[in-house]
Amino acid sequence: MQHIQETTTVFPFLYYQRIFVKGYIVLAVPTIIAMTSDIAKGYIYIRRRTKGLRIRDLNNAFIRNVSGEAPTGVRENPVRDVVNSISADARARGRDELLTWVYTKDDLPRIINEETYTEFLACVPVKNRHGPPIGNFNLISTYFSDFIDWYRMVTGDISITGPGHWNAQIPMHYDCLIDIRDKTGRPIDEIVQDIDPSHFNPLMFHIDLEPNETGSANATSAGIPHEQRIANFLARGKTVPVVHKRFADILHLAQETKDWALVALAMFPVFEQFFDEYIKEVCARNLPFDSFVTKKRRGRKVVYIGERIGWIADTLTHLGFDAASGEPYFRELKEANEERVQVVHFNKRPTFEDSMKLARVLTNAVLLFEAALGRETAYVVPLVKLDTTKARSE
Repeated sequence: MQHIQETTTVFPFLYYQRIFVKGYIVLAVPTIIAMTSDIAKGYIYIRRRTKGLRIRDLNNAFIRNVSGEAPTGVRENPVRDVVNSISADARARGRDELLTWVYTKDDLPRIINEETYTEFLACVPVKNRHGPPIGNFNLISTYFSDFIDWYRMVTGDISITGPGHWNAQIPMHYDCLIDIRDKTGRPIDEIVQDIDPSHFNPLMFHIDLEPNETGSANATSAGIPHEQRIANFLARGKTVPVVHKRFADILHLAQETKDWALVALAMFPVFEQFFDEYIKEVCARNLPFDSFVTKKRRGRKVVYIGERIGWIADTLTHLGFDAASGEPYFRELKEANEERVQVVHFNKRPTFEDSMKLARVLTNAVLLFEAALGRETAYVVPLVKLDTTKARSE
């Protein structure tokens, strides 16, 4: 790791903030990731997964530990007869441990649920005990927000939400300051890997929570561990393009509501807006293509998306790529548009598999356009440059 090479002479303390993120972050633990941010340069530490007992009734949300077989720490006690309940063990795909769901039998429709949380820490080296960003909760919320954008983009797991979402984490955060002046001469990059922070100060912020299970995700993509791919972007201060954030939000909403038609109804318009911006950018870069589009639009109020998809091969050619190398992408996009028509205009009720395929195709299409414009992408797009030498000889 080549991130913060200064020693304890410059930074005699490490400042940590900690939250417990609701859900199972599908990365190797423990994992330390270098982080570049406008607030402070530091590290993300995903240390472990743990379980907590949650109790929820009609009026309150409760996050609990278990002490002496009874819930502790409630604002108001919602349990009149915990023993009068039915429990069920369930195993989720991609998870090793059993999850225990307990339903009360009394007149309140409550669920007493043991859930998994992932311990998430933000770490920054600081020069003194009281200067910024000590005490600034924006530190961990910013680190977590940037991390979760890349996590959802790389892993495809949209069950984990960002810090601004009411369903993100338990209603407490913690901080601690560790004196590292005894680590003289060593760079911060090395020291942070040896520290196991403890003695956190508990703090409270306001948030509500709802039960939400996790999806399954592969541990790697193209042979590269997800944590390594995410770290590559975070260490350089890169942010996820807005279109991918919107896609993840829509997928998460569809997952929560089990309304898979939302993918076609909401994600396709977001894609179409991005597609229009892509067409405008190609027009700005290439006069012949701009003339082509102007001719196609002349005298028409609307050129429908089905026809515009047919222009993708031309955009690639005018940007200097072999259109055939992108053909699998826009062929699938044509099929996805036909699926959208069935959902939007003929009230088709798509299955989970239908919607996940549509989401994959739209995401791949966006990656194709980003790569064609020379932008950095989370995944390699196999676009092939035109052989201009061969073209001139012919």
